[in-house]
Amino acid sequence: MGHMGLAFAEGKDRGYLYNATDAEILRDLNNFYGLKKWGFVVYRCTHGDDDAWSRFMDRLNRHNDAVLRDNEQAPDLVASYDWTVQEDPALEGATKDEVRRRFRQLRGSLIQSETADDLDDFKKRTLMWENPRYKYCIHVDSEGLHMVLQRASDYF
Repeated sequence: MGHMGLAFAEGKDRGYLYNATDAEILRDLNNFYGLKKWGFVVYRCTHGDDDAWSRFMDRLNRHNDAVLRDNEQAPDLVASYDWTVQEDPALEGATKDEVRRRFRQLRGSLIQSETADDLDDFKKRTLMWENPRYKYCIHVDSEGLHMVLQRASDYF
């Protein structure tokens, strides 16, 4: 690729990113970096209602499974999906800025623990920018939790 793009797509034809499915891109990304799992870090910023949290996580898992199995035709990716949930009670009411700060601190140790020791320097530099697991996290406050549960009850 002649421009800054996905490093794992080197050697692919120009239309690869436009024609490949999300599942194909994810598989290639994981193979390029030697990753065994993928997914997101979830910050639980609301405590006190463990039943609601359990229903929320169940909803995320059911939605994820449905998307991967039905929409993407990629049941193989279900087994390697990982929600890394941060449930520290000190996160109660944490702002998005606070969660972002914590995530930036955590992702270095995640990358170190989830990648091979012999990962080359190029891959180390590009991993955090190309892999959504190390670029984005999910902030769940009381409002977000209840909105997801309300919408879930509209469909299930």
